[in-house]
Amino acid sequence: MNPAEEKKRCRHEILSHLLRLPLRQVQEECSLLRERLTSVLAVEPPLRVCLYASAFLFEPDLLPLLREQPQHSYYFPRCGKAHSMTFHRVRDPDTDLIPGRFGIREPLEDLPSLAPQDAQMVVVPGLAFTPDGCRLGHGGGYYDRFLPLCSKARVLALALSQQMKPTLPCDEYDVRIREIILAREQALC
Repeated sequence: MNPAEEKKRCRHEILSHLLRLPLRQVQEECSLLRERLTSVLAVEPPLRVCLYASAFLFEPDLLPLLREQPQHSYYFPRCGKAHSMTFHRVRDPDTDLIPGRFGIREPLEDLPSLAPQDAQMVVVPGLAFTPDGCRLGHGGGYYDRFLPLCSKARVLALALSQQMKPTLPCDEYDVRIREIILAREQALC
């Protein structure tokens, strides 16, 4: 099996498993993950933070951070052509985010954008992670293209305990995540 087929197989298995987790357990861990990220943001000076709108129940809802930690400027991804991604300033999720590609809420196109090198923190989604920072995303390569441009940013991911795997298919194009926040602990990769 070639690497692309192996990743596709892993994605399918992991997504199936995550979607079968007990809802109460997922909600509890997601709530703890958002609290952990809130604690990180609370001690930081005002930052330009790249977040994402949750697409699955196993992803924590990060939108309340805009109200809970208003000292920061928040930017959300908008998917473009050729697997490119730009981040745009969101002040009010109710008016600034609309249904986008893949059914994920994304910012209106005319909102101010953020140059990748100006991002100070990037919170990255993923299906699974390893203790050494390998990330299995959804397969578009959007973050693997974007993250190398964020030279000054603190890059981190939020993960349920069930998203941590001992190994994952990972190649030279996959950007490793340096910091993974779990509901009850933190992994520095």
